[in-house]
Amino acid sequence: MGKASHDKQAVMLAQLATWYQEEPKQHYFYLVPNHIKFESEVQVLDFLRQKFGHDGVYAAENVQIFSFSRLAWYFLKDHPKLQARHLSQTGLTMMVQHILHQRDDLVVFAAAKNQPGFAAQLTSQLIELRQGGYTSQDLVTMAQDLAQKPNLTRLQTALQEKLAELAKIYADFEALDQSQYVDVTVILTELKTYLTEADLSDTVIFIDGFTDFTALEEQIILLLAQKAKEVRVSLDLTKEQARQKEISSRDMYAPAYRRYWSLYRQAIKAGIPVLYDDHSAHLRVQPDLLALEKVWEAEFSHQQISDLSLRNNQALQAYHFSDRVSEVRFVASQVRQLVAREDYAYRDILVLTPDIEKYRNLLVPLFQQAEIPTFTDLSRSMQTHPFVEFMTSLLEFEGQNGLYPYQLVMRLLKTELIVPELYVYNPDYNQQRTDFKIEHGLRYQTDATGQRVYEYVKKRSLGTYRDNVDWLENFLLRTGISSQKRWEDDQVWEIEGRKSVGVKRLHDLNGQIIRQTLVHLRQRFSQILKTTQTGRQFAVALMELLNEMQIPQTLVLWQQTAQNLRADASDASRPKEVWDAFCNLLDEYVLALGDESFNLASFSEILQSGFNQATYNQVPSTLDQVIFSKTGIEQMQNRKITFILGLNADVFPQTTVTEGLLGDLDRELLAETSHNLVNSESKHLNDRPQVQLDNEIYWAYRAFMTGQDRLYLTAASLEVTGEKLELSPYLLTLVEKYGLELQTVNADQVETLAGSPQSMLTDLINYSRQHFGQVKVPATWRVVYQNLKAKLPLQVDQLFQSLTYRNEILPGVAEVDGHKHLDQELVDELYRKDDGKIYLFGSVSALETYFENPYEYFLKYGLKLQPRQEFKVDAAKTGTYFHEILEVFIRTVQETGQTIGELSSEQFDQIMQTTFAKVQANLEERKLEVFDSTHRYQNMRKRLNKTAYKVAQSIWDQRKQVPIVTLQTETPFGDFGGRERTLNGLILPPYAQAGAAGSLNLRGRIDRIDVVAAQLADQKQLFLNLVDYKSGNIEGRMKDFYVKAYHGLTLQLLTYLATLQMPNNQPLLAEMFANLPVQLRKKLGGTNQLDFGSVAYLQLNDPILKFADFKQKQKDLPALFAQNHRYSGLLRQDDSDFLRTIDAGLSQDAKSGANYQIKATKKGLTTLAGSHLVTPEQLQLLIQLDLLKLEEARQEILGGVIDLAPYRLGQQSGLQYSDYQDIMTFDSLVGNEYRELSKLSDEEMWQLIKAKVEREGKNE
Repeated sequence: MGKASHDKQAVMLAQLATWYQEEPKQHYFYLVPNHIKFESEVQVLDFLRQKFGHDGVYAAENVQIFSFSRLAWYFLKDHPKLQARHLSQTGLTMMVQHILHQRDDLVVFAAAKNQPGFAAQLTSQLIELRQGGYTSQDLVTMAQDLAQKPNLTRLQTALQEKLAELAKIYADFEALDQSQYVDVTVILTELKTYLTEADLSDTVIFIDGFTDFTALEEQIILLLAQKAKEVRVSLDLTKEQARQKEISSRDMYAPAYRRYWSLYRQAIKAGIPVLYDDHSAHLRVQPDLLALEKVWEAEFSHQQISDLSLRNNQALQAYHFSDRVSEVRFVASQVRQLVAREDYAYRDILVLTPDIEKYRNLLVPLFQQAEIPTFTDLSRSMQTHPFVEFMTSLLEFEGQNGLYPYQLVMRLLKTELIVPELYVYNPDYNQQRTDFKIEHGLRYQTDATGQRVYEYVKKRSLGTYRDNVDWLENFLLRTGISSQKRWEDDQVWEIEGRKSVGVKRLHDLNGQIIRQTLVHLRQRFSQILKTTQTGRQFAVALMELLNEMQIPQTLVLWQQTAQNLRADASDASRPKEVWDAFCNLLDEYVLALGDESFNLASFSEILQSGFNQATYNQVPSTLDQVIFSKTGIEQMQNRKITFILGLNADVFPQTTVTEGLLGDLDRELLAETSHNLVNSESKHLNDRPQVQLDNEIYWAYRAFMTGQDRLYLTAASLEVTGEKLELSPYLLTLVEKYGLELQTVNADQVETLAGSPQSMLTDLINYSRQHFGQVKVPATWRVVYQNLKAKLPLQVDQLFQSLTYRNEILPGVAEVDGHKHLDQELVDELYRKDDGKIYLFGSVSALETYFENPYEYFLKYGLKLQPRQEFKVDAAKTGTYFHEILEVFIRTVQETGQTIGELSSEQFDQIMQTTFAKVQANLEERKLEVFDSTHRYQNMRKRLNKTAYKVAQSIWDQRKQVPIVTLQTETPFGDFGGRERTLNGLILPPYAQAGAAGSLNLRGRIDRIDVVAAQLADQKQLFLNLVDYKSGNIEGRMKDFYVKAYHGLTLQLLTYLATLQMPNNQPLLAEMFANLPVQLRKKLGGTNQLDFGSVAYLQLNDPILKFADFKQKQKDLPALFAQNHRYSGLLRQDDSDFLRTIDAGLSQDAKSGANYQIKATKKGLTTLAGSHLVTPEQLQLLIQLDLLKLEEARQEILGGVIDLAPYRLGQQSGLQYSDYQDIMTFDSLVGNEYRELSKLSDEEMWQLIKAKVEREGKNE
């Protein structure tokens, strides 16, 4: 006995050596926890070797180092039951699932028994009951005892019913034919039976390193004590603590205390002689760590302790880092220095963390960079292996109703387990010859010997496969093809979306082969499911299919490749381990459920559960390596240095424990009820969840005491996500009690950071980047630089060049007039058209992109780079759908000869239904078929229809009292590749012909052109109102409008006006007006002279109304909805009658307009946010400004300007919604700068606009 600070193992080994020397023919068994068995064996044998003065390899006859399970195999190796199949926990789960299928009398578990995961949870509980020493009859007895108690509480009643039902299932579990299969608990139970008759009079047992025992293990210990010559057990406990009558569950030594008294009472009851407790007097830790033990004891027993100053400041150190990477890098550097500068080996060092998943992927690569051999003392699950993903994906296909979903297809293909032979170019095929023939779509030539030489030949190549899977993925994303009909027909897909020749044809052919391979796999699997009846039949057919697809051979190839590349032994063996695990799972499945009806969902759950529990073998590459492990499990006590990382409040101590089928209260009641059982003291379950949380104090203590010389405690401040991390209360306790400084490490502490050349190079670069430009660099870093320069010259040169790296467009090319220019030859090639001339065809939005960021224009419209197209509903398709509905709605109304405002409620509803039907019928023609592709998108279309209905209803309401007629919808202007256009497009420079060299030819569509009749003085005047639909925030578009217009960021509305104002469009507008139905023209009245009235945006959305608005504004719901669909833009200011005409709300003396963002004040009419009043003169200035900006864009684009200079105006910038940020890699740290725009008042902007037009307009 002894505290963790004392070397109990030294006492045990000394006794072992003494007895072994005295009686070498006796048998000596040294039992340790299974996960430290290998290292314990090395340590025990090394101790004996040194004790007896042997050199070299040493083996001790009759000395065995075992875990409990290995001890059972040793004694029972020839026992018939151990020849049966060994079942994993997944195999046992299948057995339990079989039991549940057979039981129709369950009530408590009736609903749960068919739920995913329940069988696994129940299996874990049954295993715990068996390890706890309980039988099914014990459960029956406890259920009966509870039932006989008067006035049962609700919890007692629930437990009684649960125990009664568990007893039935447990009895079936015990009754399984164990001659066919066994598990660990069965083996240990058989060991118990064996020990009752065994003669162990010449056997000595040592049990060391355990912190807990199951009831089954305790029973084995007691039997060993009865039969063996002597049994010795080590525990973290003192004699004084062991003699206490009672101990708090929160006492640090409570776990060891409970185990001690459980063994002691059972031994006394069984009449087993109990020797005097032997206390280890040998300290294994240095004085400062011994003091830490006293601090920990005092803290949790509310005692005071004084004089805690450290004798050796290196014994206990605490560090605080900004992030986990810095934390791990520091630990790596310290490990390197301890081994290099002091008398430590890597095996003397232990690295622990309470949060293994957060650190595993950081520590392993960073320790590799530091050239530190590391063994991760934790198993890694197989669930992420490609074969597991392959099987999971294959099984999931069956629930897709014949579809081939993109995600599932790609998951399966990217496992790279079904790589077919694909076409590659045949080097013997002469591309210059034209005398080829075609067979099955493949070209071939005939050589001199008459043999056919095909253009392509088939070859299995992983590189070719990956390339063609990428192309296929792009195709599927773009088209959304998932139907069984399209996947399984024989038509070759045009992968690149157009008639394919050359390499494009190759992609088509290979895409077809990959597709056929996947279809064949799926069809074969579907056929298996249709034709197999039992689990056994399915397992056989599945193995045949996997062999047919050459899956085992592919896994063998992976293993051979890894071995040839000299990969880590563990990595190289993984394909075989995964296949073996799968075969074992399949064998267990057949054994447990092979004769039952096959159920795919059940098999999928079993497979997933099995691979979740299956782990790879851990193979140490060397004996001298750092051990990386988790706090809360047993560790070897021979480490000299311990680092504990990740000491944050959320994990240290642990704050949550997962409950099993029997919860915390169930276990508490069960412990009270089990006192009436026979041998009740030998039966107990695992600690209750609350007790497990109380045990965190003990596990922290064990972790602190693992090292003999030093303890390093570290924590990070920030999570990778930026979330703040709190320090562990345990860490803060030690810092406070010792008066420790919570140290930080900065880049100036070179000696602290010293590590391998690679890790030091990383530190050097980080330091240099942070202090770049400083005149004086510390001498230590200069020495480091010189040493690294000598060892890693190429890497040092390359990385130091990165310090002066600037993310520069056309590096080395001088600026001209403040701009970077492409070589003119390249510009000409970029913008050369099929007719050989160099000119621009473009939309207004493209030119706005240029002014937002010239480099993005170059990428998008020069190089024609596009984001990967996806078959999904996005903002663009939603906008197109809205446009289509409103266009069809207005045209349908026009066909009636009425205005929208004249429609009755019934007519409006009927026309809207007709509109929806027409749009639905033309989805494919308008390339909107995505809205019918899935139930989700169909539902989205219905919601968009509701929104469009509300928008149309707002238009209807607005026109009831306003004489407005829509002249044209979706009016095209400019050249659309020979298709008919309604209006001519702007061409710059002025008077240039369409398609002239160096010209800019604008094209686009005006969403709606309305005509409104306004009564001015004694006559009616007709005005044009232009409308552009937007689904986004239109107030944001109109904010700082004049600033944006001046810098070319908002050209759309002004360009529409400039287009309509063109002389060659005036006759076309007049013709459009003349083509209106006569009755509509009569309703408008007035002359045929059309003047500008407004140009505005209409927001297409379904607003969310607040109850406060409804209450405060005293408006009905339709009025509130209409308010959210008011127009925002540029409005004519010269005559208030016009504004009152187009907005009925103002005509009724309301404070704000019903149709437009206008309000009435004492001083007259003014605009709300998002609109501007302009005079005809101001409008002409804006149009001239627009033409100047268009001409500026033309000259600069064709002049090769491609500056990476996104604008920034307040919170808005040219990168805000860019799809090209990954290409531009804009970063102010590497020399990139925004083009800052200043916010000025409207008056200041008018001055600038006027000056620019006067200055530059003369030059046009």
